[in-house]
Amino acid sequence: MAMVLEKDVMLQCVVDSIVHPNKAEESARAAKNEELWTIFKTYIKNGAHYELRTCAGMAPHLDVGDSLTLTGDLVDSGPYGVQFKFTGLQKMIPTEQSSLIVFFTRNLSGVGQKSAEKIVCTLGPTAVEQIEADYKVLVNKVGLSEKKALSIAEQLGYLHSSVDELKFFAKTGLGPARIAAIKQFYATVNQGKKFDLIGFITANPYQLIDDVKNIGFKLADSIALNLGFAPNDPKRIA
Repeated sequence: MAMVLEKDVMLQCVVDSIVHPNKAEESARAAKNEELWTIFKTYIKNGAHYELRTCAGMAPHLDVGDSLTLTGDLVDSGPYGVQFKFTGLQKMIPTEQSSLIVFFTRNLSGVGQKSAEKIVCTLGPTAVEQIEADYKVLVNKVGLSEKKALSIAEQLGYLHSSVDELKFFAKTGLGPARIAAIKQFYATVNQGKKFDLIGFITANPYQLIDDVKNIGFKLADSIALNLGFAPNDPKRIA
């Protein structure tokens, strides 16, 4: 059994090599925009030297060279040595035009080279921020369909989570699609204005039932219990 050496660690790193999944599994995941159990290696600075560290957890499609922020625990996995077991992962989004185009094509399902170029050339280096504030910018300015624009916004919402959000959503047990849908709904409702999403959900997860499509009592209840709500909490039985 793995022994936890250090809890709630934040690690910034660059993917050096991917151990698992293999190329065939990775291609299938990229096509479906799914998460899979992923093991990769990265170099971590230790004093004046760098050491190769193994990282493991559920992740979307990754490429060698991706810059990441991870949250999780440093554990001693016995015969497998010391590993970083992550529960939260954020891909660092570039702002330079050519790198941003590559980011879109690598990480967003349904976005090819031409679409990525059109989005970035139209919206510029702040494309991600504009889309997260109002996904309809992709419809009104770029000329994409409503369906495709919403899909892109939902995928970006998950990828561009803050470290605090990564830690919070790791507690809820929600997958990337649900997280993206929740973030996109409240970003749209609040029209890009600052909104304390973590505080809002923590105060009453059951509000998600009325607000977000395809979230019913069972899922909201699971979120609430994972966040520490008591089984007899008035909000639960209201």
